[in-house]
Amino acid sequence: MPPNCKVINFTPSSLSWLQKMILGDKTSLDTTTHQWKVVTKYYKAEVVLKMLQHQAVLDDAEDFTDTEAIVFYCDTTKDTLANAETVWLKIKESSPAVCLFVVETATDDVKDKNEASRTQILDWCLSNQFELVECNEENDDESDSEEQFDEKRLGDKRNNFRRLKRLILGSNLS
Repeated sequence: MPPNCKVINFTPSSLSWLQKMILGDKTSLDTTTHQWKVVTKYYKAEVVLKMLQHQAVLDDAEDFTDTEAIVFYCDTTKDTLANAETVWLKIKESSPAVCLFVVETATDDVKDKNEASRTQILDWCLSNQFELVECNEENDDESDSEEQFDEKRLGDKRNNFRRLKRLILGSNLS
């Protein structure tokens, strides 16, 4: 049986961009479970990839006993951090080998009382043995055109996806 990776979405936005990036444009967005055939110059692997909303986990609608990798895709609100804690309490007995906490970006310069700081997120990750993965770095060059910025963001997402893939498959999944 191929290894199982579950991506849990804690954001209000869709993960269709991630699904398309991993599986290509021909994948059905209506399906949540997919076979992911990974081929690199070092190894080949088949992974069962399942995309979930965090509410499905809270409703006990999901089994994690065979899960070897877990990816929490989150925003940086305190509510999301609390939801992640609740979900993790339901999953951690399964002891996934790979645990990633993915955010677009995190900062200690919070501007809203509902926003979690990077330090708070890192503390949570360290306490729960997750690796924090930040997808976007701040763009300090304001002279970039919008098109250049969009290309850079797409490139950043691809690079970070490659990093996620290495992290997921770098465990005992291969």
